[in-house]
Parts: sequence; structure tokens; C-alpha cells
Amino acid sequence: MAFADLDADGLGSVAVQFGYIGLRLRERFGWIGLFLVAILGAINIPFYEEMARKIHWWQYSGCRMFSFTPWYIVVGEFGIALALALLAGSLRRGSWRTAVTAGVGAGLSIFVCYAVALFLTDRLVS
Repeated sequence: MAFADLDADGLGSVAVQFGYIGLRLRERFGWIGLFLVAILGAINIPFYEEMARKIHWWQYSGCRMFSFTPWYIVVGEFGIALALALLAGSLRRGSWRTAVTAGVGAGLSIFVCYAVALFLTDRLVS
């Protein structure tokens, strides 16, 4: 895999997007709302991956692909969107400590979701 600069501002935008939308969908529809935001994450993020490839920011190789996006990205983003939606609820009335804890939890969830997704899509199904 080859990676270029990661856009930290873009990552923050996505975190807020899925956190807020997930929070609102969960409030309105419960677990179905969480499932909907997870599906949205799995569908939406590969679009960004395709655009990054087209403008030569990064590209992937050596893994199972859906078009030019790895399957582990699609599966991982499903879990990440779900985790961000769950963590967003803690920020409503939380302190700065809650925000820091949620941020650390979000970072860990990104790592765990991608690691599990890579194992499921490229290692387990070889």
C-alpha cells in the first residue's frame, strides 16, 4: 500500500459528519439508526478513496478490492461510523475529560475496526 499525506481536516469533517448524523439517527430510530449510519459510512467513504486515487494522493495494492477501494476500507468504515455515532452521545453533556476520552476511544476504534476488517476480508478469506 502506498499512502500520501493524510488530510487531518478531512478526517475531522468525517468524524463530525458520522458522529452527528449517527447521534440524530440513533435518537430517532434507535439501533436501526445506528445501522443506517454504519451503512452510510460503508458507502460514503469509498467515494473519497476513489477521489484520492484520481488526484494521485494515494492508491492501494495487494489486497482485495471493490473497484479501486479495498474491501477492508469498506468494512472498516462500517465499524468506524458505528463507533463514532456511539461515542458522540457521550459528548452532549460531558466535560472536556469526556471529550478527550471519546477522542481517544475514536482513535482506538479506527485502528481496531481497520485491523479486524483487514483480517476478515484479506486474511481469513484467502
